Amino acid sequence: VEMNEDFFTKSQFNLNTANTRTFVLMLASAGPLNFVNGGPVSVEPVLRNCNKKEFHHVFPRKFLADSGVQNKDINAIVNFVVLSKADNNRLGGVAPSKYRKSMPSSAEAVRLILEKASCPADIFHDDYARFIEERAQRLVAKANELMQ
Repeated sequence: VEMNEDFFTKSQFNLNTANTRTFVLMLASAGPLNFVNGGPVSVEPVLRNCNKKEFHHVFPRKFLADSGVQNKDINAIVNFVVLSKADNNRLGGVAPSKYRKSMPSSAEAVRLILEKASCPADIFHDDYARFIEERAQRLVAKANELMQ
């Protein structure tokens, strides 16, 4: 299989599709960390229930919609991480630069959270196009690593 960025940028997050389920397993294999407290996310219940409430936008829907981003781009799988509904609510629908204040204060803890989520080291610039490009590259690298 040849993996490229389009898999992540063109596929919509929908738990009924093979692309999304494959993406979810890829995220789970990395041992995701909680965006709010930095602790490990218990992936077993997430995978068992495969509940849409456990996945949320890195760049929040409201922030992107208010910025004029189209729904298909907002809901591309590249923009999703494992994140509980409660933590998502705590982070709110604001720009990453604003929700950074709700994340651990340690730069190292935030770096590790983002690394485990296959996110770029700096998502707090609020530039969605840059984020999409950088994260898609990371996700392709991770997918290729897992396929070897």
